[in-house]
Amino acid sequence: MKKILNLSFLILLLGSLSSCIGTAKLSTQGAEVRYVTKAEAPKACKELGEVGFESFESSSSFPETKIMFKNKTAKMGGNFLVFDILKSPNVASGRAYHCELD
Repeated sequence: MKKILNLSFLILLLGSLSSCIGTAKLSTQGAEVRYVTKAEAPKACKELGEVGFESFESSSSFPETKIMFKNKTAKMGGNFLVFDILKSPNVASGRAYHCELD
């Protein structure tokens, strides 16, 4: 009986964790966000704040990380993202900007 309870607990735990880890989908607003690496935002842009991972988030690939960060930038009201760090899918940080772009 104890083995069945332990197995049931493990299955529930894995199921709940898998709901936190999923494939990121680019939002409509996120699709409008431009981004750069190894560069700065144009001078006419206003910095909105830092963009990073929350404690419960993770990414399985660079494209997924870019999608997540673009969506976060859009939620902050931004349309431009500067990646300060993009070393691996889970080691990334950046800054969100709002720019008057062409």
